[in-house]
Amino acid sequence: MNNPFQSVLFLSTGRTGTKFLASTMGEIIPEADVFHEGGERSRLINILSHAYLAGIVPLSFPSSAWKIAISDQLKRTQETKSYYIDSNNHLYILAQIRPELYPGLKVIHIVRDPRTYIRSHLNWSRGRLKSWIANYLTPFWQPTGYMVGEMSYPGWLRLSKLERFAWVWNYKNKSIQQFEGSSTPYLRIKFENLFEVPDPENSFKKILDFIGVATPDHLKNFFQNSINASQKQSIPGWMEWPSEICKSIASLCKQGMNTYGYGSEQEWIRKVSGIGK
Repeated sequence: MNNPFQSVLFLSTGRTGTKFLASTMGEIIPEADVFHEGGERSRLINILSHAYLAGIVPLSFPSSAWKIAISDQLKRTQETKSYYIDSNNHLYILAQIRPELYPGLKVIHIVRDPRTYIRSHLNWSRGRLKSWIANYLTPFWQPTGYMVGEMSYPGWLRLSKLERFAWVWNYKNKSIQQFEGSSTPYLRIKFENLFEVPDPENSFKKILDFIGVATPDHLKNFFQNSINASQKQSIPGWMEWPSEICKSIASLCKQGMNTYGYGSEQEWIRKVSGIGK
């Protein structure tokens, strides 16, 4: 193999098409081993990483979980392939703290509008038992504002489920964005430009160019099916949210929404200003 080995991580909040991205990359790049969340192996890394952020365990705990779950497969890939690709929202902490774990690392940050992310995540978490247990019963499945020192415990308890996931959205994207300007090559792509536009191949071509692989013919054919979409739609869209909730979410997500260009709709501005319902 003439080209240097590359590790590519798709990092995000989740609910950003991670399964679809893994499936599509596996079809397009035969010289890569491609994974979605390393199977189920990386869930312990997620939990221990959040416990590390909370000061409950040392960094060696999530690092050891990574060694058990990821290391052997990564070594095997290096022996037989040119690329190791993992579409994985469980690694956003460990990859940022220890990028040296992945040789030739490149990071692709998929960011989604927080309002549709919140809705998708809540609908998805309530749509099957496993997701509900993970999000509502499993300690450290998500980061929490009071455990990382960004708000008080009573302040966190006062937040609704929508508001808590708004905070999660901002915190996770802020963490991933730390790769920008670092020595690790970084590309940010909007979820909407992959899944909600008539020409998603333009953004996908940016991803392939960033990785360094050729764009296949008929790229648009890969965008015909949705994978892992939320089936149960119990949470309505933001147009039906009360103005007070919209104002709170706008405040919690202000940094990220300004950075990524969300929240310019007149109806949203009216709600945030208190004019909407």
